[in-house]
Amino acid sequence: MHITDLWGVAKRTGEKLERMRIRTALDLRNAEPREIRKRFGVVLERTVWELRGVDVIRLDDIDHKRKNIMTSRTFGQATGNMEDLREAVRSHAQAGAEKVRRQQSVAQAIMVFLSTPRFRSDLPQDYPSLTLPLPMPTDDSRLIIGVAQRALEMIYRRGYQYAKAGVMMIDLTDRDGLQLDMLYTQETEERRQQSAKLMGVMDALNREFGRGTVTLGGMRKDKRWRQKNVRQTPRFLTSWRELPEIRMG
Repeated sequence: MHITDLWGVAKRTGEKLERMRIRTALDLRNAEPREIRKRFGVVLERTVWELRGVDVIRLDDIDHKRKNIMTSRTFGQATGNMEDLREAVRSHAQAGAEKVRRQQSVAQAIMVFLSTPRFRSDLPQDYPSLTLPLPMPTDDSRLIIGVAQRALEMIYRRGYQYAKAGVMMIDLTDRDGLQLDMLYTQETEERRQQSAKLMGVMDALNREFGRGTVTLGGMRKDKRWRQKNVRQTPRFLTSWRELPEIRMG
């Protein structure tokens, strides 16, 4: 088999390999892995080992759960309005909580941060952040948003124009393997089950009818913190609303 017939070996890579007298899959199999990694990187080195029958990508590497999840966006327009910042933090906290539930984890703490425009030397700079523990390890958007809003109140400073906000879910652990404490009661378990049902319905509706169908808290139409996306390419392959229209006269 010619070297460029292997998956992941492009034409230019094949030309470089041929200059090293590596023209076939067998030649690559017999090549020195360290030399291949030095010249072409770890991906092609893995191909060498795979040609030798060695598993280099384990299943747990593919399905690895993240320990922290960050959700943040740069604003379409800098703002110092507290209502704008509340909406932004609430939106990021809810999106982060959905990601936590998607990987079947729970968060033990969250971090909220703000940032002024870094390249605006004419504006005063401020980059506050705060980490707060959650009352209990949870994936409930309501609890996460409540703590996030409290953190925002504590770091917000008047007189600054903020251009970015973000929320990080910290110390994620497996939901099913959660270690319970001495204060865990039957009433706590019932609340947890009710929370799981409610969050499951919210996630199902947002998957079925689109992101943002069900949110916690209202969103104003004139959201200054939303990205403008004026240069965004059409999404007609994934969005019904953006399908091109052809009109015949």
